[in-house]
Amino acid sequence: MDDEDNVPSGSSSGSNKKTRGPTVCKKLKKRIENQNLECQINFDEYGQPCGDMLKDFTIYLGSVVRFQVDINLESWDVVNQGLKDVIWDDIKNRWKLDDSRKKIVLEKAAKQWRDFKGKLTKNFLRTGKDPCEVYHFISREQWEIYKTRRQSEEFKAISDKAKKSQQHNEHVHFLGPSGYRAKRTKWSIEDPIAGLENSESLDPSILSSDRSVRSYDWVRARTKKNDKGEYYIPNSQTKEVFEKMGELQKQVVDGSWTPKGHDDILSRALGRKEHGGRVRGVGGGAKIKDVFGPGKSKQSGVISMDELATITQEITKKVQKECDEKLEIMNTKLQGMFHHLKQIGLSLPEDNFLDDIGNPRQDIVRSSCQSVGEQDHISELKTPTLCRLCVIDMVKGRVVVARGTVFPSNNEGGNLIHNNPIAPQNIRVSVDDVVPEFQQAPLPVPCNEHETIGNAEGSFVQWPKDLVMLGQDPISLENKKGHDKRSKDVVTKPESKGSATQKNKGLGDENSTQNCRSLRYLLEQSNAKGTTFTFEQDGEPIYVTYEDVDQFLKRSWLNIPILEIFSKYIGKLCKELNDDRFAFMSPSRLVINHKREYNRIEDATQYMTQFLVANKDKRFIIAPYIQDDHWMLLLFCLDESVIYVFDSLRRERDIRLTTPARTAFKLYVPQGGKRNNRKEFLWSHTDVQCPQQEGGTECGFFVMRYMYEVVKLSQKNPNINWKEGLGLRRYLKKEINEVRELWAEYFTVECL
Repeated sequence: MDDEDNVPSGSSSGSNKKTRGPTVCKKLKKRIENQNLECQINFDEYGQPCGDMLKDFTIYLGSVVRFQVDINLESWDVVNQGLKDVIWDDIKNRWKLDDSRKKIVLEKAAKQWRDFKGKLTKNFLRTGKDPCEVYHFISREQWEIYKTRRQSEEFKAISDKAKKSQQHNEHVHFLGPSGYRAKRTKWSIEDPIAGLENSESLDPSILSSDRSVRSYDWVRARTKKNDKGEYYIPNSQTKEVFEKMGELQKQVVDGSWTPKGHDDILSRALGRKEHGGRVRGVGGGAKIKDVFGPGKSKQSGVISMDELATITQEITKKVQKECDEKLEIMNTKLQGMFHHLKQIGLSLPEDNFLDDIGNPRQDIVRSSCQSVGEQDHISELKTPTLCRLCVIDMVKGRVVVARGTVFPSNNEGGNLIHNNPIAPQNIRVSVDDVVPEFQQAPLPVPCNEHETIGNAEGSFVQWPKDLVMLGQDPISLENKKGHDKRSKDVVTKPESKGSATQKNKGLGDENSTQNCRSLRYLLEQSNAKGTTFTFEQDGEPIYVTYEDVDQFLKRSWLNIPILEIFSKYIGKLCKELNDDRFAFMSPSRLVINHKREYNRIEDATQYMTQFLVANKDKRFIIAPYIQDDHWMLLLFCLDESVIYVFDSLRRERDIRLTTPARTAFKLYVPQGGKRNNRKEFLWSHTDVQCPQQEGGTECGFFVMRYMYEVVKLSQKNPNINWKEGLGLRRYLKKEINEVRELWAEYFTVECL
C-alpha cells in the first residue's frame, strides 16, 4: 500500500478521550526504513506463516485487505479475482514472496477481512460510534448500507445461528490473534502444563514428542494465569479431558495401547475423531494429511495404475463385443424387414438412408444439422440464415413449431443472450413466426425472460442445434392472430401524416418525422415483421428486432439495442467533429438485475476495468445505463474521477454499478489511470441538473438527447460544469424528434 493510503489514528467525535485508531503499518514501515530491515516471513512445514515477523506480516495483511475490499460484499468468494490479484501483488512485492504462497496468503487475507467486519459490528454498530471518522476509506454511503444489512432480519437469523453453533464449543481457547505458531515460542520458555495439577505424573519425553505435541498444545492453549502468576485450566470440561489424557499416556507407556494416525491421545480423550478440515491443536491451514501423513487404503490390497488400466481395457472390450453382436442381430432383422416390404410393393423412407449392408449412407444430406456422421453445419454459418425451429413430440417425433432465424456464433465478443452464456449444444435464434397450436408450448431451453414459445416470438433465445432445420418450408400460420393475409406483391405507398390508414398500421406514430416515416415505409414495403437486423461495426454485432424498431417509432420504451446503435452514431459524430475525447461503454455489458447477481456484477466489473484501462487517455466516457427498466446516462469525467448521473426521474437511487465502479477504479489506477487524489470514483447524482420527463416511458429518448447535448456542449465549452450544464427545463417535442431523426437515418443507412 502507498503511504497516502494510510489513515491517522482517530478519536470519537463525542469525547476528547484518545483512542487507538486503525492500524496502518506506519511504525513497521518506519522501522524497516531506519534499520534497513528486509520484510521476510517464514513458512512452517504445513505451509503456514511463522517466524519473528509473523505479527508484522499479519498487521500488514489486514491493513491492505480492509482498504481494498468493500465491506458490503457478502463473502470473500464474490470478491473480484482482479482485486484479489492486486492484493496479492502488493503483499508479494513487499514481503518478497513467490507465487506458490498465493493461496495460503489470500486465505489469511480473507480471514483478516472477515475479522475486520466483525470488529465494525462489535465496536461501532453496537455502540453507535461512527467508523468513518476512524477509517477514512469507509464512505458514509458504505456505512449506511452496512448498518442496514447488519440490522436486517435476514442477518439476525444468520447471526443467531452462528451464536448457537458457537455454544457447542465446550473448550474455548485463549490463544488470542497470534495463534499456535507464535505461542509455541513462548511455551518453549515457560510450559503452562508444568504448573498444572497432576502434571507430575506426565512423562516429559512424551510431552515434547512429535506424536503427542499437538495433544498437549491443545491443553496449553486453554490455560490461563491467575493473580499469583500460576497456570490453571478454568474450564472444568477441559480439565476432565486433561485427566483422561494422563490415563491414556500411562497406557502408551505400558504398551497396552499405541496411537495410530489421528487416533491419538487428544482424539481419544475428546471422544471425537478429526474431521476433514483443520486439525485441532496445530493451527489454521493444517490438514489431516499434513499432520498425520496420507491415509492407507481400506482394501487389503492396493491396485496400481497399470492394473487399473488393464482392467478398464478388458471391460471396454467386453462391452463393445456385446454391443456389436446385438447391432448385427438388429441389422439382420432390419434387412429382412425391408426385403419383405419391397416384395409386397411397399417402401419406407428410412430405406434410402441405408447402404447395401444396412449402415447409414454417407452421401445423404439430412435435414438436421446434427445428423449422424454429419458435420455441425449450424456452427459453421457466417451470416444469419432462415430456419425452422422444432421440438420433440413423444408421439409425432420432430415437429416444426416456428419459423426463425439462426445467427452465427460470435467467438470474439462472447456468445451471450440476455447476458447468459449459450451452451455448446445450443445456438442463438430469433423466433419469428410461431405455429398457432404451439403458442403455449414450453421452450426447449428454458430462460427467465420467456416461458413459452409464443412469449418468445420476436425475441432471441437459445435453441438446441439438433432441433434447427435450415431453410423455411411452408408452415400453416392461417390461424395466427393478427396474421396479414395480404399479398406480398402489394406495395403500400406512404400515407400523408395523420391519415386513417396510417394510424391503423403497426408502425404508425402521429409524431413521426421524415426519416421515421421513411423508415416505417421501408419496413412495411419489405414485409419486415419478425425480421432481425444485424449491425456490425468495430467489434461485437448488435441485433435489432422488428419489435425494437416498432417501439422506437411509437415513442415507447426503448430496448438496449436502440441505445447501443445511438452510441455508435454519437461516436461517428465525434469523428466528424474531430473530437477524440469521448469513448462509449456498451449498455448491454452493464446490466445488473439485482444486488445478488454476482456473476453479472463480476462481468460488469471486468468489462469496466478493461474499458477504463483501454481508454485511459480519453477525457470522457459515456455510458447509457438501465436499472429497473429506467434509463439513465452515466458520464465518466476521468480528469476529475467523477461520475455524473443524468436522470430524467431524478431521485435517490442505490445504483448497482457503484461497487463494480469502485473495484474497477482500484484496478485501473495502477495501470496508468488518472487518480486525482481520489480513492474511488465520486458519484454525482441528485445534484446534477437535467431535463425531467413527464410521462412514464420516454426515459430512453431523454438519454439519447443527453448524449447528443453532452457532445455538443463540450464543443462550445470544454470546461463546462456538468452539474448545471443541461439545466432544469423541459425538452420540446422538436428536440426529442431531432435525435429520433438522427437515429432513424443512421439505422436506415447502416442496417437497411
